Amino acid sequence: MLDKMHSSASTRGGETVGLISNMSDWEVQMVLNFRCWVSDETGRNNVCKNFKLTFPPERAAEELWAFENFLAKIAKNSYYPLAHNNQYCPYLGAHEAILVHMVSLASSGFLLEASQIASLIALPSQAEAISLMAARIGNTMRDMVHQTPESLKKLKVSSYSIH
Repeated sequence: MLDKMHSSASTRGGETVGLISNMSDWEVQMVLNFRCWVSDETGRNNVCKNFKLTFPPERAAEELWAFENFLAKIAKNSYYPLAHNNQYCPYLGAHEAILVHMVSLASSGFLLEASQIASLIALPSQAEAISLMAARIGNTMRDMVHQTPESLKKLKVSSYSIH
């Protein structure tokens, strides 16, 4: 299923539409977590570590489960691979921009608009469910950039960075 999320062979949707440096902190968090998750096992482990360092254990497990199911739902119902860039790429791809915009709309309460955007990357019959899941993901990413637990203050930046 993750193969459907990531493809280096196809360029459809991978066109550069922006720079990550021009995005808000939570949007960067979203893109980097997405890229790491679909890249490989090491990337997924980095995402897990990031969630565990940010949230208390029970919440980390719940939010990670929601993130994984969100991406799995999109992968199962997408028309084509969504990820074209690795986590070190400074550019934002077209599909990533659509994903971030959909999550932003959903987490801001604009579920109808988010469903319409979701239908650009996944089957229309699943767009509403995806946009509902996206609302939670957006709020989680915002929480991740606003929380600084004591455990992070004791670690070097490079030891918990996901990129």
